[in-house]
Amino acid sequence: MAASVDRKKLEERVGTSLRQRYSLDSLLDVGGMAAVYAGRHKNGRKVAIKILHPELAGNADVRQRFLREGYVANAVEHPSAVQVLDDDKADDGTPYLVMDLLRGVSLEERLAKHGVLSPEEALYVVDQVLDVLAAAHEKGIVHLDIAPANVFLTEDGPIRVLDFGLARMRRESFAFDPAKDGVHVDAPHYVPPEQARGKLEAVDWRADIWAVGALAYESLVGRFEEAGELTMTERLARAALPMSTIARALPELSGPVVELIDTALEFRKEDRFQTARLMQRTTRTAYQALARGSRASSEEGISTKPSWASSRPTNSGYGGLGSVTLLSEQAPAAPAESLSIDVRFDEPIEIVADKFANPLEKTLISVEVVTDSMVSEDVVTSSMVIEPSQGASTEPIVPPDPSTKTTR
Repeated sequence: MAASVDRKKLEERVGTSLRQRYSLDSLLDVGGMAAVYAGRHKNGRKVAIKILHPELAGNADVRQRFLREGYVANAVEHPSAVQVLDDDKADDGTPYLVMDLLRGVSLEERLAKHGVLSPEEALYVVDQVLDVLAAAHEKGIVHLDIAPANVFLTEDGPIRVLDFGLARMRRESFAFDPAKDGVHVDAPHYVPPEQARGKLEAVDWRADIWAVGALAYESLVGRFEEAGELTMTERLARAALPMSTIARALPELSGPVVELIDTALEFRKEDRFQTARLMQRTTRTAYQALARGSRASSEEGISTKPSWASSRPTNSGYGGLGSVTLLSEQAPAAPAESLSIDVRFDEPIEIVADKFANPLEKTLISVEVVTDSMVSEDVVTSSMVIEPSQGASTEPIVPPDPSTKTTR
């Protein structure tokens, strides 16, 4: 469901405050369901505030879906998954979510402005997205909306996965209406064939695997063929067809990278990678093969520094939503027990960091955030609760059987 958006009216919110706690400083982005503002908490902390369009706020189902994004995203408990710090209602009753404000751009914006990524950078993005999805899938959460617009490239280098608004949790129904729930009908290749063919009961975590394959494809090749004036039915019908191998578009692409993307985009979900963690291991092996010209261990990881990562602080604008986890690649100075970390903050904040196991390895720095409590009404339902016995992943661990791979 999307509302008719009056941007001028949305801009009138700038300069106002929400519940005398958050000031709205500028309008960052407008979507079919909500507008995103840059703002500040009364303690001076910079935040991003996502406000549901007033025209939709009267719909109880839409309100619940909007607010539940925070609960689902926070349940992932991964530093690269967007964290919702607070939620409440504006004075007019319109609900809003509060998230951290990051410097950077979405992958969609990056591709539009600078063109395709290098294979190394594409695998860097894929690896980090899969790490978030692995954590989500282990908790029974399927994102269902992985696309370039929801992958955020921070100026520090690492990515953030945004928008868990469509996510489904274990025991919830996967049946949803593409028109109502925001499926990418303008980019039908992000819809897995089983969903495009109307077999909604068959949609599971492997829909995310498909979407990551499509993400890698678009990052390397560019925009998929435009749908033109096709109707939604025609677009989804196109998505129900098997994908051709990426080698047709990029014949010079490394064999392991071709195999990685082709497997993720297999027509039958049983032929795709059966877990995000398995695809991540294969991604790392493909990266090492690409970097060294031969196959290598997936344990070595991906250490490329992406071109969008700043080497020093900049005055670039803010954009997007994400967590406050930072990343440093600076080696410690002598002696080995000491640690030098080059980071910047908009206001004082306490840092707790572990020593580097390897001085040159990336290290995540955990930043504790104290915010207002999440408040909402009738958002958590019994169908959203993950039972303790369901905490571990129930996904099969075996790789796809090569004998059943779809002929391309």
